[in-house]
Amino acid sequence: MLQILTITSIRYLLNKLGVGLYISKHVKFPLRDELKHKIQSFMNFDFSRIETKMTYNYDYKNIFAKILRKEIPNKTLLETEYSLAFEDINPQAPIHILLIPKGPYVDIDHFTQEASDAEIIDFNRAIGEVCRLTGVQPCNDGNGFRVISNSGEHGVQEVPHLHLHILGGRSLGRMLPRESL
Repeated sequence: MLQILTITSIRYLLNKLGVGLYISKHVKFPLRDELKHKIQSFMNFDFSRIETKMTYNYDYKNIFAKILRKEIPNKTLLETEYSLAFEDINPQAPIHILLIPKGPYVDIDHFTQEASDAEIIDFNRAIGEVCRLTGVQPCNDGNGFRVISNSGEHGVQEVPHLHLHILGGRSLGRMLPRESL
């Protein structure tokens, strides 16, 4: 059986096993050799092949992780193999849908660096499908929509799991007020 493992999936597995992991360009693992060998054997994975820097720590207790584990209910609009779209519980427009990847990604930067091609394609196609389902597509007599993804402190990201806000159903005005820099 061929296994394709991303750094995020390795981190997730090790987190579940209660093992810390640090990955840098020089690959440093705070794992005893014996444990590393067991994990390598179990996963049939060569740790020495990892050559990227892991800069994100995913919080498995965030609200979207709980929704994905079905610990918190939601009003699902669309579910695919890698994505979930549901109604925002505090809508800011007549149509306000949240779209999240099912993988443990903190923000769009994390996602684009570490998600598989299949996850990225699925997530992007889900945007179009949500717009079709909600009737906001300008090409199908809808009046348009806005997609927002907040990231980090300056982006005012409130939940540390990548999520897109898809808003429509009324004029949304300017995205940001004009201010002098």
